[in-house]
Formats: sequence, structure tokens, C-alpha cells
Amino acid sequence: MRGDDPANTGRTAALGPAVQTEPRWTFRPDANTFVWRPAIAPDGTIYVTTVAFTSDGVDGRLYALYPDGSVKWQTELTDSSGVKVWASSTPVLDGDGNVYIAWAHDVAFHNLTAISLDSAGRVRWRFEPKIELESASHQQPVLGHGVLYAALDTDFGLGDPTQRGSIFALDLATGIPAWHWNSPNLDTFVDGPAVGHDGYLYHGSSSNSLRGASGYLYRIRPDGVLDWSVEIGPGVNAPPAVDVENNVYFGDLAGVAFKYSSAGVRLWTYDTVSGQILTSPALSGARVTVGGTDGLHVLDVATGERKALFAPGTFPMSQAADRAGNVFFYSLAGAGTVFAFGRGGRQWWTFNTGVGASVNAVTIATDGKVLVGNSQTLQAYVAPVVGDLNCDGEVNALDIAPYTLALVAPTQYAQRFPRCYRFLADVNGDGAVNALDTRPFLRLLY
Repeated sequence: MRGDDPANTGRTAALGPAVQTEPRWTFRPDANTFVWRPAIAPDGTIYVTTVAFTSDGVDGRLYALYPDGSVKWQTELTDSSGVKVWASSTPVLDGDGNVYIAWAHDVAFHNLTAISLDSAGRVRWRFEPKIELESASHQQPVLGHGVLYAALDTDFGLGDPTQRGSIFALDLATGIPAWHWNSPNLDTFVDGPAVGHDGYLYHGSSSNSLRGASGYLYRIRPDGVLDWSVEIGPGVNAPPAVDVENNVYFGDLAGVAFKYSSAGVRLWTYDTVSGQILTSPALSGARVTVGGTDGLHVLDVATGERKALFAPGTFPMSQAADRAGNVFFYSLAGAGTVFAFGRGGRQWWTFNTGVGASVNAVTIATDGKVLVGNSQTLQAYVAPVVGDLNCDGEVNALDIAPYTLALVAPTQYAQRFPRCYRFLADVNGDGAVNALDTRPFLRLLY
């Protein structure tokens, strides 16, 4: 799913490419079709929704792609009456291979439908809330224990107190609501929640000037009862990220990043002085990365102190971290640019996608593969990864001897592995190959 796990940490168990590369493949059904954000199944299957706007409405589809980008199957998205609908939210996958989409909707983001399909593309169930003025743009659903959590908003222009943002908990097997929680405030739900390791939902909202409402951070119990809420001023446009201790991280629309405890106590703030933050933070060990309008801010997870600023002058709109701590992000710099940085600040590479788009994604699919979506295409960039010192496509015990050779005998390493790269031994990403890389290298193996 988007954010890679229910806690929305943005960190994967795979490794992304550390070598400059050209697109291995490009998926685009045709020039008139928009391609949204992908989700990756454990078997490597890639699920992505598309839409083409036609003279008589929309043509929304879900595609299943093989790891090489070829089409496995596709299915048209419709509501229970057969009306064509579309969705730009990332598909969600469960452990049984089922796919969930919430919300599919009409052209104007109304008339919502949640759809579940099996791994062959057959519809398992649909759920249509039929709430007055219901609306969803890019709200991202997330898996809970036996349920799918899907937030929605209401489209309004005046201070109508009966219209509130809300969250549904839908049974995974049937689509029947287990509960429906309504906001006690007049705030706006722009995106979806995250689920902590405690099973609680953590959800952020944005302010609504038309109804005089501030943004809020909510903690909701698994039974749909509000545990606590904290007013957060201008609020957020993206889901929070939750760590293993259930601390909550988010960036607001004024450019300030926050950390809250699971009890709703503010632990630190960090002002990016960039005006706004439109995406979720990503958690990676002792750091949290926050995208402001002036680059990717690398903060100490315990204190909020800034450790580095990656790609200053850019505007990160999507990010992911791999298990080595490398960070990959899509920026609205120029016509859309993707960056890769090592944990220690080394810039592995950067390339221009040719299209700048606010709806985009960077996803780490399998070792050596980064998927980049820019609303028009989905492209795969595949190359060797840090730690793969024999360049056989895997990081394992067979890399120990080549790593040692790269560390102590660079010339011999180059002679023995002429098609590989010594800098793949720079596992800590600080720009040097030395003994400081040994411990992080061993962590990749065990």
C-alpha cells in the first residue's frame, strides 16, 4: 500500500538502486490515460489504477502487471449499478492476495464505491456509503485487523454542522461496515489514517476557513470510539507516520513538523521555514525525513534536530526509504525529478522524469527496482544496490568476500569484478568506503 505498511512509515524491506540507470520499462496504456500510484504484492505483481476521461464519462481500470511491466490482467471499475467509476488512491493488498480500492467515484469525486477484488481481478464485494455530499479525492485506505479503514469528506461551501468528515471500518471478507466514526469537529479530511502497532487509528485533518474549523490529530480506538483529539492549527494534507512506540509524526500546511506521543502529548516541533508540507514523513531508524518546499529535511527522530537537508531548492512530493536507509523521492523540481540519497548524505543519482505532476509516487518494488509514477506513466528503474558487491542481484553471504576485497584491495576488486562497482560497499552512504561501512553491511545480511 502507499506508505508501505499500515503505520505509513514509508520504509521497505527491499533495497533500491544505488547506480544511475535508464528506465527498464514504461507502462502507459495510451496517451489519453492517467496512471496513478502503484502497490506491490509479495510475489512482485504490481497493481495500479488508471483513468481516461471520455466524452460520455470516465473509463477507470485496475491493472495487474508482472514485475517486468507487462499486463497480467485488467478490469474495468464500476459501481453496483454498472456505472463506470475511477480511483486515484493506491490499491491496498492483504495477505491473501485480495485487492481493495477506496474510494472509486464519478468524475466529480462523488458517489463513492469501495471495491474488493481477488488476485485474478474478480469482484468480491462493493460498498457504497450513500452519504449526502460525500466526497473523496486522494483519500488513502489502510488495513486494520480484519477491516479496511477508509476516510471520506463531505463537499460543502457553508458552515453546515450536519456534514462531517468520517471514517468507515469495512469488514475485509464482506465489505459490511463494522463501524462508522464521524468527526466531532467541522474540519476537512484530505487523506486517510495510519494504524499504530497498538491497533489504534491516528488521523490528521486540515482546517476549514468556511466553517471556522482548525485541523486536528485524532486517536481512534479499534472499536471506532474516539480516544483523544488535539487541535493542530492549519492541519495536514497527508496521513501521519507512526513508529514502533506509537509516536506520531506529521508535517502541517504551515511548514512545521511535529512528533506526538500516543497519549497526545507534543514531544517536539521543527519549522522547515518552507511554508507548507504536503506529504507524509518517512521513518528510517534514528531519523525522520520531512519534505518541505525547499528540500528534504533529515531530522533526529528523538529530538527533531535537523541533521541534513537533501536537494535544497526542490519540493519533495513523495518519498520512500529502503532497508539500508537510502531515501528516494520525487520532486517538482523542473519537469519532475527523482533523487536517491544514501543514509550518510551521499547523492547516489538524480534524473528528470520529463513530466512534473502533483500526483506521483516513488515506490521500492524489489531489490534494485524503483517504480516512479508521474500521473502519465509508471516507469521502473533497475540497477545494482548497496551491499551487492558481486553484482549477482542479491545481497547475501556471497558478498562478504567481495566486500572485504573492495575495502582493503580496491585494485584487486576491480580486476575480479570488472562489471561491478566498488562504491556499493559505501553502505552507510557517507561518500567513503571504509571500516565504518562494515556494521551496516552486516545488518543487510542478517
